[in-house]
Amino acid sequence: YEMQRSLVGSEMCIRDRLNNFLKSECYKVSHRAYPYTLLIIGVVIAILINVSVWYAIHVIRIPFTIEGADIMNAGLYMMATIVWYCIIFTTDIGFSGEWRNNTMKNIVSFGTSRNTIFFGKCIVNTLLLLIGIVVVSAAYLLTNYICFRHDGSLTASAYQNYFLRFVIMLPMIIAGQTMASSLCMFFSTDLLWCGIYAVVVALLPNGIMLFYAIFPEVEALRIIYTNLPTVCLTAVAWQTLTTSLIVHAMEIAAVLLILPTVISLLVFQR
Repeated sequence: YEMQRSLVGSEMCIRDRLNNFLKSECYKVSHRAYPYTLLIIGVVIAILINVSVWYAIHVIRIPFTIEGADIMNAGLYMMATIVWYCIIFTTDIGFSGEWRNNTMKNIVSFGTSRNTIFFGKCIVNTLLLLIGIVVVSAAYLLTNYICFRHDGSLTASAYQNYFLRFVIMLPMIIAGQTMASSLCMFFSTDLLWCGIYAVVVALLPNGIMLFYAIFPEVEALRIIYTNLPTVCLTAVAWQTLTTSLIVHAMEIAAVLLILPTVISLLVFQR
């Protein structure tokens, strides 16, 4: 009985420390201009994209047929491409230069475990990313509706297709944020963790695609390429949705989420 009480007390203590750490992190992030500046930039870009296309169609009168649904779906493709680089900014916001300023050591010295720091940072960074995605997407969809509501393409099925793809993409995006947070915890130098992350999300897919174009007979290159998170996220945003594609996306998201988390927990417990 005493052992059970001790375990319950220990769990409550860990939960309280995590809650306190989360409150502290949320307060710190919410009182910085950095995230608000990036959010405003994202909203302005989302509005300008739709307005620019509307202007090109109705004022310049370009000789192409572009409908509002096409622009709406293109927003998903842009999100699937850009979000991996936005994760760098949300991770930087969450960690707030704590390695550079040596404040991470102070947090640990006050009794906060590295596991608590890792989970706290992951949660805050993910919340930042999701809030940014929701706000910018809302601005994009609203402007898209205002500009193209009369062309007849923005039907209920078009919005259903958009939000279905949006929901399927979220687990991979969250997993990407977890991977970036893990790298930032592992490597105290910003240049190092950003470099490794950039290799995984940018250089690796392009490099493999280049080698596969040169050596098409090497089937292993194609398999590796199609299983990369960035490639799969783009496929969900743009290709025809099938059951196999959805399952494949969930599998990649699970691996990308579980693997960095397990490795981080094993390393930080040492």
